[in-house]
Amino acid sequence: MNDLFASDVGDGVIMRVLEHCLKFPKNVYVFQTKNPERYDTFIRRNLIPGGSILGTTIETNRDMSGVSKAPSAIERYKAMKALKFRKFVTVEPILQFDFKEFSTWLGEIKPEFLNIGADSKGNNLVEPTYSEIVKLTDTLRKKYGIKIIEKHNMQRLIDKEKNNANPT
Repeated sequence: MNDLFASDVGDGVIMRVLEHCLKFPKNVYVFQTKNPERYDTFIRRNLIPGGSILGTTIETNRDMSGVSKAPSAIERYKAMKALKFRKFVTVEPILQFDFKEFSTWLGEIKPEFLNIGADSKGNNLVEPTYSEIVKLTDTLRKKYGIKIIEKHNMQRLIDKEKNNANPT
């Protein structure tokens, strides 16, 4: 597993992988990167198999400078919104977000599905409450028809919210 489209992966490596995939056109390939703008280079060269699903990770709509080496969240949003391909988004680890802006971003990307998960590595990131996440996912389901896949690591946030509501 590797971020095939990361900026430090050479075009030649990516082309070899994609050319091999093209030999098996009935397969559905799932690609995920934190550098989705780079997909376009290979789409224009007709190297991404037609049945592929292209994804990215967007943890929040807020500025994450210093938290990640990835392109900014807004750059990833704009690149995914512009893609004319089957798409998905992973929101993991979910970070605090601005509800209206983030839900609009995710809806405008028009992903087939959205994976959502919490910080599972104990990085003490600034996370939303589980109630805020439920509001977001309910809106994405109802307003935009996006299928939500909740990762098992969300249980920690559920438990945290329950414990805060019922302190012992």
